[in-house]
Amino acid sequence: LLLPKPGMTPLDVRVEFFDAAGRSLATTTRTIPPQARGQVWAGEFDALRGQAFSTRVTAAQPLAAERAVY
Repeated sequence: LLLPKPGMTPLDVRVEFFDAAGRSLATTTRTIPPQARGQVWAGEFDALRGQAFSTRVTAAQPLAAERAVY
């Protein structure tokens, strides 16, 4: 998950992962520096391996979130 941050202040971002039934599988919080791009790799979380999941991204300021597939 790519989290570009174009603004001039740091931003705390909460990323939550859920299974198909809506149960929380993992949560992380990252601070993205000004004019930078944060990243969260689903592979970091053992609970997500081999599962279908959804993602919710929340922050106090507007933020884009992009699912990168390479």
